[in-house]
Amino acid sequence: MPLSLSSARPFGMALLLAVLGGAPALAQPAAPGALLLRPQLSPAQQEKLFPQWRSIDQQSVRARLAILQAQERCLAAATDLLALRSCQRQERQALMQQRLQQRRALTELFARNGIPLPPRPERRLSPWREGVPGGGSGNGGGGGGANI
Repeated sequence: MPLSLSSARPFGMALLLAVLGGAPALAQPAAPGALLLRPQLSPAQQEKLFPQWRSIDQQSVRARLAILQAQERCLAAATDLLALRSCQRQERQALMQQRLQQRRALTELFARNGIPLPPRPERRLSPWREGVPGGGSGNGGGGGGANI
């Protein structure tokens, strides 16, 4: 059974929540040698940051809902496969922009409170970004995303 996009999105959201600190499992201290993706906050820092952090998360939820509503309208108006792909591209771009805004807001929140962020790991491009694995095409692999 092929992996559908709808089953991949919950995983992506869970990963996003884990990186941004919304996952309860990550609230525990990291194991020795583990890569820290967010700062370890003291109880006082947690209490101080909570209202602003919650506000950022609430704003993020409202933005994602607006993106989904726009996607629903776009899909309802789509009359062919090309329009459907355009809707998917618009949604993907809007969600990426929204995640970037949320990441910036959290980074600013930490900076305002003098909390240093751990360095972000270098991003490694997947083989698909370099073209078809083993194919050596070098043409970008079709632009990413799911092709229907």
